[in-house]
Amino acid sequence: MDGKAAEAPSSTGESTRFSQKEVLIMVQKATFEKKTIQLPSANWSGLDLRGINLKGADLRFANLSGSSFVGADFSDAKLRHANLKGADFSHAKFQNADFADATCDGAKWEAATNINVQFKQKFNIPLTKEEEAKTAKPKAAAATPKKSASTEGKKDEKKDEKKKDEKKDEKKKDEKKKDEKKKDEGKKDEKKKDEKKKDEKKKDEKKKESSSEEESGSEEGSSAESSGEEKK
Repeated sequence: MDGKAAEAPSSTGESTRFSQKEVLIMVQKATFEKKTIQLPSANWSGLDLRGINLKGADLRFANLSGSSFVGADFSDAKLRHANLKGADFSHAKFQNADFADATCDGAKWEAATNINVQFKQKFNIPLTKEEEAKTAKPKAAAATPKKSASTEGKKDEKKDEKKKDEKKDEKKKDEKKKDEKKKDEGKKDEKKKDEKKKDEKKKDEKKKESSSEEESGSEEGSSAESSGEEKK
């Protein structure tokens, strides 16, 4: 595998198709033997190769379209003229990688590290947060508009009006409380008067009862006297 020269695609346009298992075995073997992958024109389309180590790999003219390389390492890799359409390179490393004339339509580059990447074409690869911080221009502080005297005067007037309204509301509340207090006192007075009337009525009734009892007693005494005289 190591030492194989980079080749352009054949005139028929055919390329060697690899499965996920074959790719992983090749990479594992190359890592163990401390060699680099050299498979120009290989067809690795539509594979799940997340986290794969492809440091220094020669994948010129290779077809990597639609594959997932999330978190993969492409440092120093050769990807000239490669087909990267729709591939997912999120969080992948591309330090010193060569992408000259590669087709990158629809590829995902979220949080990918693309330091010193070589491109002949211009691609809108999003920068990492660190790169954004380095390249971002400091934002000019927005000038606060000065408030005119008339505006300040209007604000003061509004504040005064608000205070006046609040005082009016407080006054109304106090008056309402006073009215309620008067009503309560009036009810209490009426209640006392009613009770007084009831007491007087009871006293009158008792007087009447006592007077009627006295009258009946005197009548009984006179009748007794008259009967005694008749007996004599």
